[in-house]
Amino acid sequence: MNRIRWVFILLAVLVLVPTAVLVKRVFEGLALEDSLGHRAVAERIFDEMERQLADFLRAENARTVSTKPVKRPFVVTYFGVNPDGSIDSDEQRLVSGLISRKTKPPKGDRADKKAQAPGSTRWLQDNRPQVETKDEQALSPYDAINALNQTAARQRKAKEAQKLAPSGYREQDGIFARSLGTSIEGEDAEAFAAVPEPRTELLESASRLLKQKMIQANEAFVSPYLLELEDPNHLLFMRTSIQGTERRRQGFVIRTTLLTNWLQQQVLDDSGLQSQVEARFSSQAFEGAPELGTYLFQHRFSEPFESLWVQTEIQPLPGTSNQTAVYAMAVLLLIIAPLGLLALYRMVAILVEYSERRSNFVAAVSHELKTPLTAIRMYSEMLRDDMVESDAKRQEYYRTINDESERLTRLVNNVLEFSRLERNDRDISLVAGAIGPVVQDVVEIMKPHAATEGFELQVETDADLPPVRFDRDALSQVIFNGIDNALKYAKSAENRRIVVRCRKDHDQVVLSMRDYGPGIPPQHLSKVFEPFFRSENELTRRTKGTGLGLALIKGLAERMGASVAGKNCEDGGFELRLAFTPAGA
Repeated sequence: MNRIRWVFILLAVLVLVPTAVLVKRVFEGLALEDSLGHRAVAERIFDEMERQLADFLRAENARTVSTKPVKRPFVVTYFGVNPDGSIDSDEQRLVSGLISRKTKPPKGDRADKKAQAPGSTRWLQDNRPQVETKDEQALSPYDAINALNQTAARQRKAKEAQKLAPSGYREQDGIFARSLGTSIEGEDAEAFAAVPEPRTELLESASRLLKQKMIQANEAFVSPYLLELEDPNHLLFMRTSIQGTERRRQGFVIRTTLLTNWLQQQVLDDSGLQSQVEARFSSQAFEGAPELGTYLFQHRFSEPFESLWVQTEIQPLPGTSNQTAVYAMAVLLLIIAPLGLLALYRMVAILVEYSERRSNFVAAVSHELKTPLTAIRMYSEMLRDDMVESDAKRQEYYRTINDESERLTRLVNNVLEFSRLERNDRDISLVAGAIGPVVQDVVEIMKPHAATEGFELQVETDADLPPVRFDRDALSQVIFNGIDNALKYAKSAENRRIVVRCRKDHDQVVLSMRDYGPGIPPQHLSKVFEPFFRSENELTRRTKGTGLGLALIKGLAERMGASVAGKNCEDGGFELRLAFTPAGA
């Protein structure tokens, strides 16, 4: 059994550890799937906001100098700057103040851009487990797909911008250049190639070259709108138009709070996501952690709106993954796996233990058969060879042969009876009657054998016991085995007495057989009625028996409708108790 136990412990480790790892990976995969689903929602929101801004700026760049602008809710005012410096605007004071503070647009804080580049989204935090990668430079599948989508989007926007550009011009890093053979040549071409993305320093050299060529060709030159001033409240955009020697400037002012409100309405309110997604805008990177159970993403807008940041806090969206069913199956697997192993272990242990008991039973039966047969053979040979001189000795030998024959008969009958019970072949003929006389008869038969063993056999029967239903042969065999069991296990008792009692207990008739021996070890009380069970080790046992007596008593008693129980008595000894229901009950 110890070997089987260690084998099952090893098997449990080999099964449960991979199962636990698998379940852990499933949970991590579900959490990652859920997080990536929410990230995709956030990316889609940010892309739509970027598209709204790009469409607005593209429409403004495509508008000619003389075309009347379409007023947007976030544009405070459109204005023009005359050659003499005067300003045409309905918000002349605001525009004048902003232009007076206008400086060359900053190239951007390098540390700020290193923390998060313009046009990028950052997954700040969520309350679900995340899968860590050893290589921080490696892209996840989602990041790779997102990078491809962004590249395709940039190419698509470039083609759309080409269609909106004036005839004969193309868009090149935000600058409309005329296709005059090689638009940028010589030192300017080298400068173009050397400037890193987004090539903001290309603006001056390319614009200067184009201006010269446009003036020489007496063609109109219109630059794209550029961000000239940004502060927490306003964005100032301006562009220059040149026709020959005439130079004019145009622009517009955006109020950032109105712009963010407009983006909120266009993207979230119109799509019905306002109850699930909370958007916050700022002129700098956000700080702080999300609430438990939410997903937080931060996005920095692309140039020229890189001074604008947006943060979305997304509530868990239903249907991003079928987590409930998978969690239930995982928990069920974690419960079923150990229970299955435990059930398998118990089944194997019971079979092995039962097999060991059968093996011990064969050894015990062989021993029990050999002992009376040896005595019978020895005494019969002595009588056959006239080796017994006195009649008293011959009578003693005859009694011994008879007793051993009866013992051998009972042993064989017990084995056959148990075999019939196991095959469900034992026929029981129940009749209603009093069990007192049957008990008296059996006790009288067993008294000489008990006296030979040094025991006193007593019978106590209450008067007027109600009749019960029983089979006489089965009841006799039960009493024989009960008394024989007491004789075997109480040999070491000081009080060598066995009491057989029939009494009425409430609405039942109880037959009990009690000895005054050492009793049954408490840890074995629950197993004494199991077939082939013996509380002593088969190799070191001192008590005769096959382990079938109490199992046979239980089987026969239950066939007669009686219940069987055994207990250790407080003053010593073991009591076997059979409870019969009266026939009329």
